[in-house]
Amino acid sequence: MQQIGESSILSLTPSKVRDYQTCPQQYRLKTITRHLVCETSPALSFGNSIHSALEEIHTHFLPTGQKADCKQLLRKHWRPGDYADERESNLYFTRGLEALRRYTEAVERAKGQTIGTEVYLSRVVRLNSVRVRLGCKVDRIELRPDDSLEALDYKTNAGGQVPTPESLADDLATFIYYVLVRISYPEPARVIVSQLNVLTLAKVEVLYDETRLAAHKQSLIKLVKAIESGAFEPRPGSPCSWCRVRDHCPASGADADLDNII
Repeated sequence: MQQIGESSILSLTPSKVRDYQTCPQQYRLKTITRHLVCETSPALSFGNSIHSALEEIHTHFLPTGQKADCKQLLRKHWRPGDYADERESNLYFTRGLEALRRYTEAVERAKGQTIGTEVYLSRVVRLNSVRVRLGCKVDRIELRPDDSLEALDYKTNAGGQVPTPESLADDLATFIYYVLVRISYPEPARVIVSQLNVLTLAKVEVLYDETRLAAHKQSLIKLVKAIESGAFEPRPGSPCSWCRVRDHCPASGADADLDNII
């Protein structure tokens, strides 16, 4: 059981919230017993390279009006060894380069002001009688011409999709971004949380109303209480096929014995 008190404060991030909602046992193995197996994949490596290149574009080029050499920047942050072979690496690189060029052109035409990129936010909040440390990393924070503050999350999934506005608004993990941005930047009249697929520039955003804010607050309290009570039951299902800690899960079944294979 994970105890939460004055001397031990539960820490939650959007990814931890998603882990628990997907499978409480996955959350336990990754966060509490720390059985996480460090591994990479082409998609993960690709996303990391794109994020790093975008951060450099926003930090060193766009503020000064310099033209970014997207090819050089992406090559700087590229890890070819994370791909199956040179052909796969080249295919991903070409896709990423095209995306960076489109993104840069679009941002140069935009009228908003970038406040920060790769912004780490953390704050202890009180949920009824429980104190919880919330944390997140916002890919980009932008002040819009209408004085709204936008917290933008980059996505690089190959399909190029983004969630529907309804599913994003209902997502508790996304609500963590809102809470921390709202606390950290109290001056703007409103905070908008959005997702942008860098590959297609498809974008979706949510502006929370009072009803959704109240519902998410109650959902977060319920989730924290479940973690506090030690509710970590496995939830076998389709996500098990890509779960990075499945080999340590009691629901994954016994190890296969090579001697029994005939």
